[in-house]
Amino acid sequence: MSNLSPSNMPLFESLFESSRGPGYVLDFSDSTFKEFVYKETGINVYDNKYNTNGTSKAKRLREFIRLELDVTVSKLLLSLVDYAENINLINSNSDPQTKLISKCRCIANKLSVKKFETESDLISYDFQDFQGLPIDKLNIDNSLTDVILQRVKEIKTCLTHNAPLACVLLCGSTLEGILLGIASRQIKDFNQSKSSPKDKEGTAKTLDKWTLNDLINVSHSIGLINENVKSYSHDLRNFRNYIHPKCQMDKEFNPDTHTAELSVQVLLLAINQLTNTKY
Repeated sequence: MSNLSPSNMPLFESLFESSRGPGYVLDFSDSTFKEFVYKETGINVYDNKYNTNGTSKAKRLREFIRLELDVTVSKLLLSLVDYAENINLINSNSDPQTKLISKCRCIANKLSVKKFETESDLISYDFQDFQGLPIDKLNIDNSLTDVILQRVKEIKTCLTHNAPLACVLLCGSTLEGILLGIASRQIKDFNQSKSSPKDKEGTAKTLDKWTLNDLINVSHSIGLINENVKSYSHDLRNFRNYIHPKCQMDKEFNPDTHTAELSVQVLLLAINQLTNTKY
């Protein structure tokens, strides 16, 4: 069940309201709304459980927000906010909803961060305090541990000095380093996974040919990380790809503080699960 505050609902409802009248969501028809929600979350919003309080698109969305987990609700809300922003830019040169869009995006981002804070070891974790992070408990070489610790210090510096893009990129590369270090120690388990990348002969590729995508999928398949961490690790992987300026420009990716904090939480939760896994 989502923890979105009822006091914040009017903001989203105002942003998503349609000129067609009550019950509509932006410019979606029933079919396009169903397709949009399914593409973003893998959930059929036209399932009967979402029509408890009515069958309109707006009422289905409210029920979806009430029933689903924070991580799922956040993902859908962020996608709808982006969609609303695009419509607004097309229809208005003055862009009068800029503040509302920014506020809604901030709330949706924080909702996703809150999901990660429900993990017992991260409930009261302070973004600005990395002391006690159990890097030394990871099953990686000591020399790699030193490198990871140095990167963690730089991540803290990025958060403190408002450098969100650098923070996001560091989080992605640090996660890759940790998973590669663990894979090096558990090469047999990683190679034997059905998710391991194969060559033309069907043999697992050598680790130097593995991508972060491969490392995440195999770590999940052998039980090192759960589905939640897998999903958001892939989001972090996608963010990390914006290290290429042209890619960032083409996708108009401009991370803010909340994006950076979310990236840190993904990294922290991954570390938390990896250090509590019996190797």
